[in-house]
Amino acid sequence: MNPAGEPKKPIGFSDTATRDLSDPDLGPARPPVLSQDENAWCDDVIRPIVRLALRLYAKDKLSLQSVQSQSIDVEFLSRAANASGKQRALDRTADYTLSYSHDTSPFEALYAQLLQHGHQCVSHTSDAFTKTTAVFSGIEVKPSDGPQA
Repeated sequence: MNPAGEPKKPIGFSDTATRDLSDPDLGPARPPVLSQDENAWCDDVIRPIVRLALRLYAKDKLSLQSVQSQSIDVEFLSRAANASGKQRALDRTADYTLSYSHDTSPFEALYAQLLQHGHQCVSHTSDAFTKTTAVFSGIEVKPSDGPQA
């Protein structure tokens, strides 16, 4: 609450400003079909919304990376004991991650330094590009009824 007792608004919030959501990068505006599968939902809803948020608020410092088909390097997986007490890797996946852009200062210089010192892998993913990219904040998309859909 602010001193006047009103709810706080996010930084950059405006009661009068409008945003043009007909941006061609967002694709055609159409309502999602409730029976869409996970991949269609990602393509039609998740990706455009996250990209819009990144463009408006991250100022090209962050990028959205699709990691749907990428495996996680086993050395980075957490481990837990199963019922018999044996340790096993917790193999979890994500559909998307955020990453620090290779083209934006100061990250451009950081990536150059990492490569200069032989650090070819800075991520836990196995893909040729994203393993050289600092990724974080995994986004997993699931239907509201879980894996039964």
